[in-house]
Amino acid sequence: MKNRIIFYPLFILFVAHFFLIGRSYDKVVLKQVLKICGYKNKINIPIIYLEYNSFRDKLNKYLEDKFTLENISPTWNFLHLSDLMTGSSPAKFRNFLISFNGKNAISFYNEKEKKIYMSLENRHRDQSSISLARNIRSFIQSQLMLKKDYWELYDDRTLAREATLKGDEVLLMLQYANKHTMFPLDHDLAALSTDSESLFVHLPSGSINSYLSYSGFFVKPKIFTYIGGYKFAYSINNKDNWRGNKKVLKKMPKSTKEILHPKIYLKGFTPLDVTINYKIKNSFNLIYEGVIGEYQSSLFVGENLYRQMMKDSWQGDIVKIYKSLEEKKVYLWKSVWKNSKYAEIYFSLFKDFIESKKNLNFIKINKEKGNSALAARGKSYYYFININQKTIFYVKSNCRKTINEFISGGNYD
Repeated sequence: MKNRIIFYPLFILFVAHFFLIGRSYDKVVLKQVLKICGYKNKINIPIIYLEYNSFRDKLNKYLEDKFTLENISPTWNFLHLSDLMTGSSPAKFRNFLISFNGKNAISFYNEKEKKIYMSLENRHRDQSSISLARNIRSFIQSQLMLKKDYWELYDDRTLAREATLKGDEVLLMLQYANKHTMFPLDHDLAALSTDSESLFVHLPSGSINSYLSYSGFFVKPKIFTYIGGYKFAYSINNKDNWRGNKKVLKKMPKSTKEILHPKIYLKGFTPLDVTINYKIKNSFNLIYEGVIGEYQSSLFVGENLYRQMMKDSWQGDIVKIYKSLEEKKVYLWKSVWKNSKYAEIYFSLFKDFIESKKNLNFIKINKEKGNSALAARGKSYYYFININQKTIFYVKSNCRKTINEFISGGNYD
């Protein structure tokens, strides 16, 4: 009986001590984050700790609701028809998105609930505090940002926004790690380095080597949002400290061109609003519309080669995908470049990419009014590409009649 009298008060004290220590730990990390980024407003964000299995269930449910098959199918069509993805399916693509955004996560910020969830197993560890610091920054971003527009997942405007936010988070994470943990990372060198493994060990995706087995380039834009985004955030921070990053959140980059070239963003670059004049037949329905952008344009021809030969020459583009009830698809991409010289260089490089990728040969079909058009026949699709001064127009379709309209009709948009 005496032992019980002694035990119960001790147990209650232990639980209370653990609870208070936990609250103190959260407050310390929050205070440290606010000091680093100079955010002076008081914030109250719930931090919910869950046992490991409960945490994984909560995270998986959050990601499954975010990446439904219905939501990601238009993007899958874009990646597949753009030849940024091969040998995959909407279901496999969805699995990739869920894995990349949660495989290694020990905490996450739920923007709808405005709560941070964290695995109880990792509480009080340095890596846990790094993850918590990054998610606190996510919450601060939500307080500073203006209302978000919606674009498809791989739309250039979406990638630019993701790179802005993720780069901002990574910058905070690295500065926090250097000041308050046993995982110091030299972010000066990281801004110049292409070796990202040491960085990704602290991010939800985990080691990027685990994604190299996926076929196609579609993994690279997701990695770019972290690496390219971090370099952008670092450049802004290096110029104006966290005041500059705060301004960026209120005036977000509209293209990956600005992420790749921060000086261009600071000069107030606005991508061209490109339109496609070609009118599709009534039997086709629009299933995707978006912008490919400079970064994804570089993937077609090779990032290093693009940097050497194209510099920052992308000005704007638009891609549209149509589908008929008979499963016929039409892919239209119109891109505009700085001048005819750069358009001709990209035209040649892109033509070589398609020929190599699809094992086909383009042939000249005609030449009128300064237009040079090429066409090719592949295993499942027909191809058409034309250059007119600084504009390139590309068509891919499994509908022979549609391609014939371009070949015989002189329709170059």
